[in-house]
Amino acid sequence: GICVNPNTNKIYVGNYSSDNVTVLEEVKTYDSPLASSITPFPGNIITTSLPVFTGNSINSRSPANCKIMKVLYKLNTTQEPWNEALITAGGGTEWVSWEAQATEPLTTGFHTLYVVALDMTSATINMTENFTGSITPYYFFVASSYIDIVEYSISDSYTPDDPWRVDGTVSLSFTVRNVSEQVIENIGFSSSDLVNDSNYIYGNMVTFSPSIILELQPGYVDTVTATVPVVIGQAAGTYTGTFCASPGRSSPDYVNVSLFVDTLWDIDVQDYGASLAANRMTLVGVENSVVLGKFNLDNPNTKDDNFDPYDGPGNIKIENIAYMPGSLFAYGNVDTIPKSNISMVASVTSLETGGAYQCILQVAIPAGKPTGRDFVGDFTVESGSINDEFRLKVIVVEPGGSVTSLYAFWGDAAYDGNHLYWTDFSMNEKGYNLYRSDASDTTFARLNSMAIAEIEYLDMYVRLGTTYQYKLGIKLEDNKELLIGPISLTAIGGPDLPSKFSLRGCYPNPFSKTTMISFQCPVTGDKTEISLRIYDLSGRIVKTLVDEECRPGYYTAKWDGRDRTGKKVSSGIYFYRLNAGDFESVKKLILLK
Repeated sequence: GICVNPNTNKIYVGNYSSDNVTVLEEVKTYDSPLASSITPFPGNIITTSLPVFTGNSINSRSPANCKIMKVLYKLNTTQEPWNEALITAGGGTEWVSWEAQATEPLTTGFHTLYVVALDMTSATINMTENFTGSITPYYFFVASSYIDIVEYSISDSYTPDDPWRVDGTVSLSFTVRNVSEQVIENIGFSSSDLVNDSNYIYGNMVTFSPSIILELQPGYVDTVTATVPVVIGQAAGTYTGTFCASPGRSSPDYVNVSLFVDTLWDIDVQDYGASLAANRMTLVGVENSVVLGKFNLDNPNTKDDNFDPYDGPGNIKIENIAYMPGSLFAYGNVDTIPKSNISMVASVTSLETGGAYQCILQVAIPAGKPTGRDFVGDFTVESGSINDEFRLKVIVVEPGGSVTSLYAFWGDAAYDGNHLYWTDFSMNEKGYNLYRSDASDTTFARLNSMAIAEIEYLDMYVRLGTTYQYKLGIKLEDNKELLIGPISLTAIGGPDLPSKFSLRGCYPNPFSKTTMISFQCPVTGDKTEISLRIYDLSGRIVKTLVDEECRPGYYTAKWDGRDRTGKKVSSGIYFYRLNAGDFESVKKLILLK
């Protein structure tokens, strides 16, 4: 026989008789190459069953003839006699699969199954050969009763109404069964959170009917219905989790849950807010100007955020957003502002669920439009089959009069040059840039060397009869710039343009805070790359004031006595040098503190 010492787990070959073992030989005590694994049970074992355990044993020792000869098992003790498991698969040289059945019903509580696999260096059993083994324990619990949810998984779907005005619910039913021979009492029910990526239906919001089963007789079943809430705007997608049945004195059982929430699309333009009132936007400007209007675009996912009572709110990200202006017509269709004159300055093409964005549109009022005339049309925002719209009205007022729209950009041609004007745009702007092109060059080039702080600008360096186009750059946070325009002005005056490059003096000089350096660029037929830099006495560059293409005209650049890092430089003598093609000129200036 084969015996195991319960204290040392050593294996012996010996003769077994009554309560005594005559040990013939102790198996060698080196580490065993045998290992066994036991398949866990999917649930608790009930007291009246004779459970069958299954597992595998692996032999990693060489040579290859070290065959696994036996697999022995014992419940709750390693004392003999051991039972021999039924080998169900495997050649024995490397691995075997086996079954081991309990020989009597198990009592309630914790139990241990011990398994040992034995091999021999010979192909035949000989009690004096060297057996080795490795004892593997498996711990399990025997329940006094056992509840079972019949279904492995349950699923359903929810399709929101449009408009989505009330929260919804989904009912999911499952069956509980008493598979023991005892009455099970106080069976309660609960739900995990149902999860879809980062979206949740919280488990504590799920209710069950009945909420508790006071008792369930052996072999009986009962149906339980779970009510899952789906609130307005619940994100679309598949939510998964589990429901749990928990008896008072037994282990719980679970059922997998899957709930699909269908998509509902919505896109809203706020009827009130920004430049809209009662779903209407009214802009006022002079001919040959650009007027701006703002509107808030929403992808609402709550009732409070849903500005349109006739649809939504939605529960999915909106993509491929398109902006569709219509032409604006005067009364009787006697005149029009074409839809090509209406464009977006700031917009988005997608919007997350619950997201919002303030869009900006611009209307270019053409020259020659009569004053006092109203132009009206529709502006539509759409994404696929969903859309929202508002009424857009543009009123043209007298040239030279005040522009009453909150946000506008316009200009006047005068004998001293072209005057450009604009409003504050309420964007926390950090200054402005002006860009110009003319008939000979459609490329827009910046006129100013430093950001403009004021809301007007005089472009003196224009040629009589030349038509110029201007764009206004609104400088925002993080070095972003919003471009509006263009507007067109035909010059009716302006000074003569210079015929040669020149670096003029700076004023004041000496200076303590700031000084203005003047220079001029002649008509050359092409734009010229110029640079204006400050140097110290050792010839090192202190700061670059201008480094860009130059159009014909007269320019000024300001130096505030700081270096390229923004640090104040020390008092002393400095030089400023203008380079333009082959032209170079250097002059001296003095900084005093």
